[in-house]
Amino acid sequence: SQYLAQHPSPTDVLGRAFFGSRSFVGEKLVLSSLNSLLSLYPEHATSLPKHFKLNEQYLQWKVTMQAPLELICSYQIRGLNLKGCTMIAFDPSVRKAFHGNCFDVAEGQIQGFLPVKGIQMHKAYARFLLDGMADELEKMQHADGK
Repeated sequence: SQYLAQHPSPTDVLGRAFFGSRSFVGEKLVLSSLNSLLSLYPEHATSLPKHFKLNEQYLQWKVTMQAPLELICSYQIRGLNLKGCTMIAFDPSVRKAFHGNCFDVAEGQIQGFLPVKGIQMHKAYARFLLDGMADELEKMQHADGK
């Protein structure tokens, strides 16, 4: 927990741990492949950045807010009318990492069996990503010897 709190750039560590985790590899491959076909975002945006700077882009996410222990990235996928955001954070007082995301969709689009099951699957996937980020943070801490 002190690793992030004492790191000179904890936001970058959080971003790299989340987007660089083994849990995220599948999503990155799908999104990078789609980008090759559909040019959804600039080609340079497919490389994991060393620093997550305001308004810079990684895959379809653009950094829209950052605090020392929190990073919020938003996305908007043209043609699919899909937008939302992903938040990753660490709270040293409770020694927990957090991940949250949201989609901006009309209430009527999430009614019924399939959308409800899709949301349940997305919640499970979000937990999988959070676990991957936590594992990656531990590996980073051990690699830095702290």
